Amino acid sequence: MRLSAPSGDAMALAAGPLQHQTTELVRIFSDQATGETFKRSLGTALYVFKLMGALLLRLAVVGVAVVVWVWGLGFQLGYYFRKWIDNTSPTAEEIVCNVLWAIARPFVLLYQWANSFLGWEDPLKQLKQQLNSAPPTESEVPAEAPAIDVQPAGDR
Repeated sequence: MRLSAPSGDAMALAAGPLQHQTTELVRIFSDQATGETFKRSLGTALYVFKLMGALLLRLAVVGVAVVVWVWGLGFQLGYYFRKWIDNTSPTAEEIVCNVLWAIARPFVLLYQWANSFLGWEDPLKQLKQQLNSAPPTESEVPAEAPAIDVQPAGDR
């Protein structure tokens, strides 16, 4: 059994669409303009990848710095809170009040900082001025509230 084709048939197969596509591809790749285009596009792609890598590295460094900062802030606040609890023995009301103030303080400082640039009028200052300008009349003064007996549920 013979596996090879006669020489005339082999030439007919080689001259078919495969040879045409191959020669067209070689012609495109051997063109000098194609080489320059590939060179420019490869250079641009590598430059973009370099910039993306630098950006991702910087974002990772900032992320680590934020985590370390929050971690240190938590330890520092915990230390000062424990020191305050041990030294002053505050009541539960004072603890809640100070914790709420610690949460609200950054917003107050942000408002004050923005106010220094923008010159907003303080709505609380206006309200205080209105309240201080006119003394309350008898109808505005509330009657004394009845005393509320607060006892745990098991003691009644």
